[in-house]
Amino acid sequence: MKRIFLPTLCAMLLPGAPVFAGMTFVETRAAVVAQPDEDVVKVSFPFKNDTESTLNVVKVHSNCGCIKAVADKKSYAPGESGLLNADFKVGNFEGLVEKFVTLQTDAKKEPLQRLTVAITVPKLYEVAPQLTEWKQGEEGETKIVTFDVVGDQKVNVTEISTSRDNFVSELVTIKEGEKYEIHLTPKTTDLLSLGVLRISTDYHVKKHSRKLAFLGVVKETRQEKEAARAARKTAKNS
Repeated sequence: MKRIFLPTLCAMLLPGAPVFAGMTFVETRAAVVAQPDEDVVKVSFPFKNDTESTLNVVKVHSNCGCIKAVADKKSYAPGESGLLNADFKVGNFEGLVEKFVTLQTDAKKEPLQRLTVAITVPKLYEVAPQLTEWKQGEEGETKIVTFDVVGDQKVNVTEISTSRDNFVSELVTIKEGEKYEIHLTPKTTDLLSLGVLRISTDYHVKKHSRKLAFLGVVKETRQEKEAARAARKTAKNS
């Protein structure tokens, strides 16, 4: 689906519209909500050459390989309008994702113009915590990872597994299609190890049908590392 932020001619001539050395953009930020089954979201930024000279496109580039952007022409005569088209590959992004597209022309003043593509990819479910840790040598107590469906459609967890044999995992259904718990227990905490928790679901879109979390036996937990950093920062500033 293509989203075009189309201005009227009057809007393009209004004072306050963003003007960059001749090119006039009514919108320099495109905000779009992607659908779960969309692989690519298309947006277009209309603009106009408000100079008295022909402007040529030198380059269009972005700060992410997930965006392919191109202008609809190479040159724009004085007063001519055009479109900068951007294809955003959704991939496995979640939440609000902002990326930038830069249009470079041969304008003598400010030839670089930056546009923002803001894509919101609604979350279907949340897994917490993303990282489950046990400190080396401590008691290997069972810890719980929660799987909560946050979208409108029910999603069932069909299978769980870990990439390390050292961990025992158990799936507990709290409310079918809505909430699950995954109970994780290390067989031993004597040895350091890092692994992946794989959560498979029956969601019909393949790229959203599996979720990953992480687990491990560590020398120093993330909480301990953060506390140590905070202590060093406090000591440095005192």
